[in-house]
Amino acid sequence: MLAFPRLWGYVFNPITLFYCYSPDDVLQAILYEVKNTFGDQHGYLLPVEYKENIIKQTADKVFHVSPFIHMDCTYHFAVKAPGDKLSIGIHQFSNNKKILTATWNGTRQTLNDKNILKTILTMPLMTMKVMASIHWQAFRLWIKGARYIRRNNLPNKGVPKKDVS
Repeated sequence: MLAFPRLWGYVFNPITLFYCYSPDDVLQAILYEVKNTFGDQHGYLLPVEYKENIIKQTADKVFHVSPFIHMDCTYHFAVKAPGDKLSIGIHQFSNNKKILTATWNGTRQTLNDKNILKTILTMPLMTMKVMASIHWQAFRLWIKGARYIRRNNLPNKGVPKKDVS
């Protein structure tokens, strides 16, 4: 699982990745658990296929995330398999035009008291910063005159099933 940690009793993860392995330790699928600031969440379970050492996956958007982006979109995920370096790119397309890019990069660290303390001291408000940044960007879009799009009905409770065998 890849997610932001809970600090000071608070966490908001716009996206959490669950790496799904077979019993013989082969990465078979990735579950992208997407959340919005309205308290809703939805999962996209996608089979793993490597292309040039990168996992490339696509999914049609079925879950309302931003009140300024319509639903007729497709996500393109580009992920490096878990290792010493982390690299995730999510590109959102509408009518074959890229309208949003989000990235997450990092380096693996040992989970120990020293590294936990270092993280708390150097990034004490990390999860609060995520939520504040989301609302700041939404405010900037609203000021620029972006049209507010009401969220539709939530997708079915289950994760859409794709063949991951």
